[in-house]
Amino acid sequence: MEHSPFKVTCIAPDSYCIDEAGLDLCYLIIGQALALLIDTGTGVGDLSALVASLTDKPVTVAATHGHGDHMGGAVQFEQVYLHPDDWEIARSISPESRRDYCHSMVSAHPEIGKRLGHSPLAPSRFEPELLPLHEGHVFDLGGRTLSVREAPGHTPGSVIFMDSLTGNVYSGDAYNALFLLMLPGDRMDAARRFYAHAAALLAQRGQFQNFCGGHECPVDPQILPALVACTEGILDGSLQPEHLQVHIFDGDFYRFGPALIALDRPRHLDRL
Repeated sequence: MEHSPFKVTCIAPDSYCIDEAGLDLCYLIIGQALALLIDTGTGVGDLSALVASLTDKPVTVAATHGHGDHMGGAVQFEQVYLHPDDWEIARSISPESRRDYCHSMVSAHPEIGKRLGHSPLAPSRFEPELLPLHEGHVFDLGGRTLSVREAPGHTPGSVIFMDSLTGNVYSGDAYNALFLLMLPGDRMDAARRFYAHAAALLAQRGQFQNFCGGHECPVDPQILPALVACTEGILDGSLQPEHLQVHIFDGDFYRFGPALIALDRPRHLDRL
């Protein structure tokens, strides 16, 4: 049997989480007429063939943000919806940058290497046509819709997708427990911009169910309020950063409960 890096889990009716060997999570949401693939992973293995095995519906592809572990597999598709503020990020993805990410992850988590095996990394540079994605965009799949909300913070063009059928929110890296604030410009201005969107979403918490993130599903429900409280502490000066080595990173992080926020991009541990 041919080795596959993917593990597929049904998380709700016609809703699949696709785990790319522990590198990232993608989601396939199927309606009565169409399907939506949210994120494309790093580009390890044949994601397009896997998706075709899960549904015979026409598939639209959209991304939560432009980083290589979420847009690296976009080379396998002709068109991808992405917020224009992340187009430059996506177009900078290369086979080398995706290979470096895999190396960092395997160095920190050897079990990922076992799951990867000899799965090929898509060799192409970024090629698909990018289609604009903005606040209020609605993907009507037939019997269910996925509506888009902008969630800048991790990247300028980060978005989340809200499922009308299940109440699930597909959030990419917009609200991770280990959160890298990577907006350009003044760091406090970046924190204020992230806080505005995160606090507004928290105020509507009763309107949705689980967060399905880019590296964890479901995301701990305490993460969003902890991120909001952590950002408040950053802005009012009540929190101070501490130097940590965590996951694949080495850098300064602010901590509140289960949330860690880095205002400056940390270094990768395997490159120290």
